[in-house]
Amino acid sequence: MKKDRKFDDDDGRTIVDMSEVDPMPVLLPRFRRRKDEAPSEHEMSKEDRRAVMLGAIGAVLLIGGVFIVAGAIVIFLMTKIWS
Repeated sequence: MKKDRKFDDDDGRTIVDMSEVDPMPVLLPRFRRRKDEAPSEHEMSKEDRRAVMLGAIGAVLLIGGVFIVAGAIVIFLMTKIWS
């Protein structure tokens, strides 16, 4: 049986005002640069960033393909052995 919890220590004070905080986008976070902050020498250009992302996606697809092919071979061999 669930008990109702009542908190008597809430006096209504605001600890931190969160009205000025924007919600964080979950799927595609965008990090805004401060206006007074200069671009870093380690930042990548759009073309470099795109190349890194495509390389990572290619690596993931290659590894996933190897696992799919290995699983298909195992299933094929199991059906031939047990039938």
